[in-house]
Amino acid sequence: MRIKPRLPLFIFGLITLLSFHASGQSVTEQEALTRAQTEYYRAQTSKLTQRASFWQSLKDSPASAIGILGALVALISFAFNYRVTLKHQRDTQFFEALKRFGDKESSTVRLSAAVLISQIAATRQGRGYLGTALDQLVGGIQLEKSPVVLKSIAISMARLADSKPKVVISKIYELNFALEEELIINLAMYLQVLRKHAGVSDLTNAEVDPDFWSKAIIVTRIPNEQLDLWIQANLQTFYRTLLSTGQRLDSLNDERLMKYLTSFEGALELSAERLRLNDVIFGDVYLGMFLPYDARQKHRESMDRFLENFLLQRAAKRGYETIPTHWSDLHKGRPSLRAALN
Repeated sequence: MRIKPRLPLFIFGLITLLSFHASGQSVTEQEALTRAQTEYYRAQTSKLTQRASFWQSLKDSPASAIGILGALVALISFAFNYRVTLKHQRDTQFFEALKRFGDKESSTVRLSAAVLISQIAATRQGRGYLGTALDQLVGGIQLEKSPVVLKSIAISMARLADSKPKVVISKIYELNFALEEELIINLAMYLQVLRKHAGVSDLTNAEVDPDFWSKAIIVTRIPNEQLDLWIQANLQTFYRTLLSTGQRLDSLNDERLMKYLTSFEGALELSAERLRLNDVIFGDVYLGMFLPYDARQKHRESMDRFLENFLLQRAAKRGYETIPTHWSDLHKGRPSLRAALN
């Protein structure tokens, strides 16, 4: 019998079967491991691509929260300090300009200071200086003697009207009353010294010869009708000045009299120039020359209403029931003067 050859064959087959089984098990485990790794990396990638909220990030990382908080504090501190620094610089610049505006020696310094004051006060950041700037410029017009600086001050005042025209125009109107009175005082003194120089014996007489009026008109370059209107508005001041000046001139010799004549003529010319410039400023603000052409009519109507209320309040404070006629002269009755200036 031939049985022996079958045993090796059986053994060979058994070994082959076990080998295939082990191989299949190894492949299955490898695939499972690969899938597990794939899922892990996919989860990590998804976590990285998902955007965490700001507060969640701070919660996950306290150190980052402390760093961000420190950065915010530093930024706020920088912004605050920067604003304080800028304000300090503006304050320094503005008050330095005021100091230069009062320089007694150089008219050039005063001129540039007037421009700088208005430039600072006209900005949005500098509007807190507007009241001080206006007061200083108004005082400058009353005190300044240089015609060039006076013109610069006038332009500077008009520039401020762009931000608060009603505030500016009320200051101009009040200034106008003061300048009118100053002109009348200087006019009375000039007329008296002319009469004294011409040999008029009775200086207490209020009737002034037309020749003297003609000389006053030449010095002031203001029409006679306008001068007469201002005299009527300040009649008591005019007559009192005539009398007091006449008494002072009685004891003067010819040499002193000529000095007085020169001095009074210069004072009258200067006061007329101040009043003339104030009129120009008023005209620019009242007519809205700083505005587009289409907006000027509406602006003028607004100014009329404001000035009516302003003058009513001023009249009430001084005991008047209505507005004195000559008070409205600046914006209603000055076409003749403006025509003469052009």
